[in-house]
Amino acid sequence: MVAEGVRYTGWNWTRFPEQISNKFNLTANRSYPIEARYIEYGGQDWVQIGYVRYDVPFVKADIEGAVNEQQRILVKSDVALERQSLSIEGAKEVQQVTVAYTGCEDSTTSYNVTVYCNETTHDNCDNGTVEEVVVESVDCEMSGSFTLAYDGQETAPIAIGASAGEVEEELGKLSSLNGTEYSVTAESDEDDSTWTYNVTLYVHEDLPLMAASVSDADNMAASVTEISPGTAITDDEPFAISYGGKLSQILTKGSTALEVKNAMLDLVSIKCEPPQESGFLFSTFEDAPMGVTDEEPFCGRTSLKNLAEINPGSFNFRMADKLCFAVRGVLAKSAKFTVTFYENGRAKEESHSWNIFDMEGDYLVSHGWSYRCVNLDDITSSVHSKGGVSSFRISQIELKGNMKDNYYIDNLYLGRSTLAESDWNRQPAARPNGILVADVNVTKSDSTFKITMTPAKCGHNFPLLGIQGAQVHSRSDNANGNTEVKYLKRKDEGAVLFNVKRLESASPPVTGSFTLKWNGKQVQVPANADAKKMKRQIERLGTGIVAVVRSGQCSGYAWDVEWTSRGGSQPLIQVDDSQLSGNNVKVVVYRHQEGAYLGIIPGEFLRLMYDSPQVEVFINDIAALCNGTCAFTQSEDYTPTVTAVTQSQGNDGTSITISGSGFSTTMVDNQVKIGGVGCAVTDASESSIECTVGKGGAGSNKVVVNVSPNGLASHSDGDVTFEYTGRITGVSPLSGSTAGEYLFFNINIYV
Repeated sequence: MVAEGVRYTGWNWTRFPEQISNKFNLTANRSYPIEARYIEYGGQDWVQIGYVRYDVPFVKADIEGAVNEQQRILVKSDVALERQSLSIEGAKEVQQVTVAYTGCEDSTTSYNVTVYCNETTHDNCDNGTVEEVVVESVDCEMSGSFTLAYDGQETAPIAIGASAGEVEEELGKLSSLNGTEYSVTAESDEDDSTWTYNVTLYVHEDLPLMAASVSDADNMAASVTEISPGTAITDDEPFAISYGGKLSQILTKGSTALEVKNAMLDLVSIKCEPPQESGFLFSTFEDAPMGVTDEEPFCGRTSLKNLAEINPGSFNFRMADKLCFAVRGVLAKSAKFTVTFYENGRAKEESHSWNIFDMEGDYLVSHGWSYRCVNLDDITSSVHSKGGVSSFRISQIELKGNMKDNYYIDNLYLGRSTLAESDWNRQPAARPNGILVADVNVTKSDSTFKITMTPAKCGHNFPLLGIQGAQVHSRSDNANGNTEVKYLKRKDEGAVLFNVKRLESASPPVTGSFTLKWNGKQVQVPANADAKKMKRQIERLGTGIVAVVRSGQCSGYAWDVEWTSRGGSQPLIQVDDSQLSGNNVKVVVYRHQEGAYLGIIPGEFLRLMYDSPQVEVFINDIAALCNGTCAFTQSEDYTPTVTAVTQSQGNDGTSITISGSGFSTTMVDNQVKIGGVGCAVTDASESSIECTVGKGGAGSNKVVVNVSPNGLASHSDGDVTFEYTGRITGVSPLSGSTAGEYLFFNINIYV
């Protein structure tokens, strides 16, 4: 079985893949039996068999049934969204480590100083006065070390007088402190005999004290005291996210993922104040199923792209005679209005095209948002102001753009007021690094919020989230190159640590170029080529005229290429994508539709399967349709035979008798030919035919008898022949030269 139609296909040849066989080659002048079986369930019964030829010169525009070659060039890359986490890690606990060296004795030295007065000394100076100055000092060398222990683990010995960094380094080697943020400060007294280390830990709860020990207990002492205990952060701990120069609403540690998501969406939305009058119809399209978020809206996050129809429901324009909306892009100045009214008591419905913008040209072109209002009373006056017109209502308004540009509509208002852009009091949204954030999603686990931001137009290089009122405590890059920032927000009872980490960076757009190869030629194409550029480059390959449509976005465009001047199957375009840059980028080319001709197999190519031979009639080499039965059965019982001829030699005028069987007694039903020359039948019976030989060429020829309606007679005992004889009737000239020159004879031969 080469193909099957498992379900009703209608007139569609490609409705199901099972309808189409694999390709196979046919050999000229060879017959191929085709058996088609079907089950009749109801209705008219029919089955058709089609064929597809791929080596055809014509395209769809030339002939019905031709399909054009279509190939798709697709740039693919892994699209990554911006993913960051925000963790609230707790308040700080401060433990103070004091290390003192007690083995030094104070020594006292007295110095006698004689004072001599001069004009620069003070007034009470006594010349020659001796004053005693006493200097105390510590006269010893300090040595020794101390260790710190936490949760059963102890540091290596730390030299007395070590810096804060050295103590911090040794604490960092304790696995019991892994995952705990901490910092160390150090200070000493005047004679450097006592060192104080403040170890600050950022935790969710009160921690046990560290233990300190010294190497020389006789001359050293160490102690650890708690300066401020760690406290758990409660769910009502407030914070606000700072991003793109804007602040979110106040959140808390106990906020839900949905609350954080809504706060982030509000942060990246353009805020507007709605008009006090809601009017007959007012929509910002924020919940519109067809709303787009990858373009800057007038307000909120969403606008409508190429809005074709405004369907407010039938309304009396006197109750709402102002249509206002924000528009950006290319919009036709005329709109189609469907109106209903009564004219002289008869209900009517009409459509009219009226200009909604008073301007030169056919299109309003606005690269930025503008807010426009239309006075419906004015533009529809040509109908509603006519005499006899009443109950005038508008039921539909159709907008339109042009074929190549888009337009966007936002903040639609239908009412009695004329609105202006200033009435909306627009406030810009957060645009981190200029990126339009199309969507935000948030999940929460314990005290960590994972925030995923979807950028529009391949936005990338997002900054990290910030925390209002917090200072950067530390900043680092992890093994994946993602940045982690810890913010410290101080408060009266301690501090709160916020950890912001980049989990994944938004992927950049695909850049660079790729090479297309076809039939020995190649061209270079930029990754963001528009349809015109791609068409121009492909046609340089020698493809003939092609039509190109581009779709997709900057993370990977697709170009659908259709051959419109060269018919049949075309070689697949080859590609080299080694010069493209992006996130795991590659280019693939696949055949969307193979060029071919598809049609029903004509009758001259098909024969019905019969057990008996069929009669075929051809007119101008085209087989005629057999209406009914065209079977023909050959049988020995119906076959005439020729066994002998009475005169086997002769010429024109010779009468011969042909013996055999199955002849017709009607003379005209018997036809005799010898060497293609007719022998006129003069008498006939079932076993013999008499005929007069016509003028034929000399030589032996088969006697052919055709008896209607049974056909040609067989020669069961071998071919029966008749020989035409000839004779010379004269020679001219009768004499010639003896010198041997060529002679030309005219010889009359009678046959």
